[in-house]
Amino acid sequence: STFTMGQNTQGGLSLGGPSGGFGNMFPWYVQAVQRRVSSNLLQATVDPTVQWAPRAVIDFEILRDGTIVNIQVTKSSGFPSVDASAVRAIQSSSPLNPLPGGYGGSYVNVEFWFDFKR
Repeated sequence: STFTMGQNTQGGLSLGGPSGGFGNMFPWYVQAVQRRVSSNLLQATVDPTVQWAPRAVIDFEILRDGTIVNIQVTKSSGFPSVDASAVRAIQSSSPLNPLPGGYGGSYVNVEFWFDFKR
């Protein structure tokens, strides 16, 4: 599952709760998170000399009330402004919608990846 923002900027995410399989059970929630984060990705915040960057991977957790916590860059793109732009997009997406009522866990693990191209 990928989304496209602007011309070529792409990213995606996978969600897995403590029991796993969250994305299969609640695909609509995953899509809503993708839309929210992608709408907050601002290409203008990336150093203008950077034309493309290797994939950045950021992990975070969504609490039951939709609050995003524990944002960590687990794989840097090698470009600080690209990593910071992805982290800012996640931070400004909090709070998300509360976790689905049918989900029994108290949080969900999220792995977000981001491929930057101008």
